[in-house]
Amino acid sequence: MRGRSDSNLLESKQNQEYHDLYRFIAWLVGTSIPMTTMVVMLGVWSGSLTIIAITIDYGLALFLNIISLIILGIILRQNMFKYPYGTGKLENFAGFFYGFCIIPLALAVFIAAIKRYLNPPETIDLRLAQLFLLAVIRLAVFAVWITRLGKRYPDHSPLMKAYYLDYRAAFINETAIFCGLVFGLVMANRGEMRFAVIIDMVIAALIALYLLYNGCRLVIKNFQSLIDLPLEEKFQYKILNCLTHEFEAYTGIGTVHTRMSGTTRMVQIELHFDEETTIKEIEELRERVEKKLREQGDKVVFHLIPRYLNTKQKYRRE
Repeated sequence: MRGRSDSNLLESKQNQEYHDLYRFIAWLVGTSIPMTTMVVMLGVWSGSLTIIAITIDYGLALFLNIISLIILGIILRQNMFKYPYGTGKLENFAGFFYGFCIIPLALAVFIAAIKRYLNPPETIDLRLAQLFLLAVIRLAVFAVWITRLGKRYPDHSPLMKAYYLDYRAAFINETAIFCGLVFGLVMANRGEMRFAVIIDMVIAALIALYLLYNGCRLVIKNFQSLIDLPLEEKFQYKILNCLTHEFEAYTGIGTVHTRMSGTTRMVQIELHFDEETTIKEIEELRERVEKKLREQGDKVVFHLIPRYLNTKQKYRRE
């Protein structure tokens, strides 16, 4: 009963994590719409390639946040049933899709930066770029918010981990961008317009490289999680050792299904029991095997499928 109580407590905490994350992303989406509109207008009016590069990231981030809200809605709506293989895949797909979209756009910005270096415009207006401070302040609020959520739920879900890492880094990144824009404005006011254009071009190129790096990282990491690979032989021996150690608790072994999903090992084992075995004994066996499989900190999703030797025999509760 203690194991079941701990399991229910873990599920309750995970549900609360998803609810808090849903609220966080909902506020992100709600504030992203006016903020993205403002950044687009700043890019058009100022002619700054840096702000144009930021606009691309803002637009895709808004789209990704909407997808994340849909995913969390599915998870929370269906959480009365447990789908250990499903929700993580949805989260990984969102990250993969974002990375897949950001790569060509980042390349386009980087190419535009090179073209601007070869044929620089005569002037850009960075005075309006000071309004970008509003975006930095907004991001600071969300960075503090997600940091508190990350500390509250140290065992992050894939989606929580992505927001925890990305938005803290994004705040530092956009603060540096704003400082660069202010420096370019100072140079322009001193009559060094060409230098201001070069600063703007360099910052835009760096943003493009940063987005390109993140895009490639997200595509590779999430693609590995979306595909299933055979479980390594070393861990399969570990499964056999666990079953051998518990051989007195069951009468036979049926089918053993194993696979590697990203960094998580999926294990599903059919075990045969005699008709005198109770559900409580089966649950205790499952907990012991699962504990042994995770004893070295391995990420394991384990399911035990009981089979009675007499197929007509009903499960006994006591």
